[in-house]
Amino acid sequence: HGGVAAVANYSGGNFSLFRLGDNGVPLACLQTVNHQGHGTDLSRQERPHVHCMVFHSDGQRLYAVDLGLDRCVCYRQGSDCTWTPSPAEDLVSPVPGAGFRHMVIHPGQRFAYVNGEMDNGVTCFRMGEEGAAPVPVGTWSALSPAERQCASFTAAMCLHPNGRFLYVSNRGADSIAVFRLHPEGAVAGWAGTFPAGGAWPRDMRLTPQGDRLVVAHQHSDTLAVFRLDQQTGMGTLEGITPSPTP
Repeated sequence: HGGVAAVANYSGGNFSLFRLGDNGVPLACLQTVNHQGHGTDLSRQERPHVHCMVFHSDGQRLYAVDLGLDRCVCYRQGSDCTWTPSPAEDLVSPVPGAGFRHMVIHPGQRFAYVNGEMDNGVTCFRMGEEGAAPVPVGTWSALSPAERQCASFTAAMCLHPNGRFLYVSNRGADSIAVFRLHPEGAVAGWAGTFPAGGAWPRDMRLTPQGDRLVVAHQHSDTLAVFRLDQQTGMGTLEGITPSPTP
């Protein structure tokens, strides 16, 4: 973003910012920020675990999604180009031990979504005005009632280009959850899940047109391609190709 890349360091509990050259190659580390503290589940949250970095479209806010702290820590860019904490603007999990993993901001900028790796939930936040605290408006399970009987952990999350559907992958249940969104971005509800087409769907990407979803499976060493129904958001498997440990 703006010639700068933000890199999350899960094991280190910190993140680093790198200046990028015109060709996109990192040139120098500008700043490294260490988080402090722990969460409620000391088996997984014994210390900070920064999992994801998200720039706000205004270019002035940067969020570090920390699984160990159950929050998306907000940073603002100062006049000297360094990023400093803005704790009033943190997104804080209403569910202790959720294990925040990924964050997505709706194009309308009024709502953001964070998935919990440990509670298999998706929390929708209403984003406040500048300097105001985001407010959680609800948390929905990414699993069907039947899927809740098995050990499962959410992983990737992506937003459809039309802003109407949110997708979350479930490792263990090996499914893709679909959430319906209102035009302004609020979650309308859980629409259902469809089989992920492989084992342990760790990541996924939508095509720019939003007509296909590609899911990467860590344990089955495959990529699965789905055609998406533009009215319901649900996927139909089109093909599977080998891909070592995606």
